[in-house]
Amino acid sequence: MNWENIVHFDFWGLLDSYERPWFSTSPDNYHIQSHFLVFHKNAIDLLDDYFNSVKIGEFFNEKNQKVLRRKVIDKWEIGLSQFMKSRGLKIGHFLDSGDVTKQFNIRMDSNISHTLYQELLTTGYPLIKKKAIFDQKWGFGKNGPTWKNLIRMYGNPHWELETLIYELDQMKNDLKERNRPRLVNKIILHLQRKSIKS
Repeated sequence: MNWENIVHFDFWGLLDSYERPWFSTSPDNYHIQSHFLVFHKNAIDLLDDYFNSVKIGEFFNEKNQKVLRRKVIDKWEIGLSQFMKSRGLKIGHFLDSGDVTKQFNIRMDSNISHTLYQELLTTGYPLIKKKAIFDQKWGFGKNGPTWKNLIRMYGNPHWELETLIYELDQMKNDLKERNRPRLVNKIILHLQRKSIKS
């Protein structure tokens, strides 16, 4: 990846999106997807104002997981990008979702991290979203390699990929939510150890 192309942004991420969820309250839904964000000084200086504007306590008090997820997408993902834009900051992305949707002839407001996750990996995009592994209803892997094979094909060869696959599979098959945080922490520690060694 050629990171020099993005250093002039105040706030950026790996991937942008034009997706408009049905619950969005924003007139402009352009946003940087929140699974990887970088804040430079100008953006960091505005974070207190942003957090005060979204009434952060409402998020911590929300008990309904579906409602919470919608609020996070609406206010923290779309809302954060729109807030930074409204303050005159330069926001950007590494991979242009508009270019990708044109290349594959799909709607510009598609969530390509779901619909084109295999194709994104071929561009150098370094992530597979959790839904590709855990959500069967999305039909991931039906028309191509399974998530396990994608990790083998595109994963860092210096990592213990088979151990990572085993732990993700264990996590996927674990239906007891109380065990998930332990496995998530184990996987995070595994990745941190490997990234420090490489």
